[in-house]
Amino acid sequence: MGRYRSQQIAFRTSRVEEPVAWADRPPAEYNTGRTICCSPLVTGQSYFYMVSDGTYWRPVGGDQVVYNLAAPIDMALNSNNQKVVSIPFPALLMPDGRAMVEVTMGWDKLAGTSDTLLTSVYFGTADTTSDQLAFPQSSLVTTNIVFGVVQKFARISATTTRKLGSTTIATFSGVGTSARVAAVTVGNMGTTTNYLGVYGKMTTGTTEYGQLHALTVRLIG
Repeated sequence: MGRYRSQQIAFRTSRVEEPVAWADRPPAEYNTGRTICCSPLVTGQSYFYMVSDGTYWRPVGGDQVVYNLAAPIDMALNSNNQKVVSIPFPALLMPDGRAMVEVTMGWDKLAGTSDTLLTSVYFGTADTTSDQLAFPQSSLVTTNIVFGVVQKFARISATTTRKLGSTTIATFSGVGTSARVAAVTVGNMGTTTNYLGVYGKMTTGTTEYGQLHALTVRLIG
């Protein structure tokens, strides 16, 4: 009975760490093997977990979801290039060449089904379309109504990323004839916050719009 009670007390008094903002994380070099719970990058999103390798904090299990769309988002009724989602990637979230990001998207055309919906993902410090494209555009044309796409980009250096695969939508299956996408310049990922922005654009008209019905962003490394 005494042993069982002491186990209960130990369990109740064991230290449970509170989530920390990424900017307030403890130094990785003094916390080898320690796992921390990080506050969401975007309000309303879930916590994610990082473990120290003695130099950097890395995603637990090598793969953590940092954004998962809770409800579909409609574009406005016009043809402008519109930012649908923006996700900050603070300094050292992608610390070295092991780091990459996977983006899974599902899009619909809810009006203007004879038109073309262009979708793009930008990554850089400005959080606008002036940033370099990490992923070339993918499109829903004419009678195509819905599509899903998985894209990945990897850190090449502190200031460059490269999309895995070619410029074709079917990056990870089939055969393509287009060249591998060149590395693009981004803000210094060791010192600067970069933003991953998901955009949609109808190419003509003022009554067409689309919907982002699924979006998952994973940090890998």
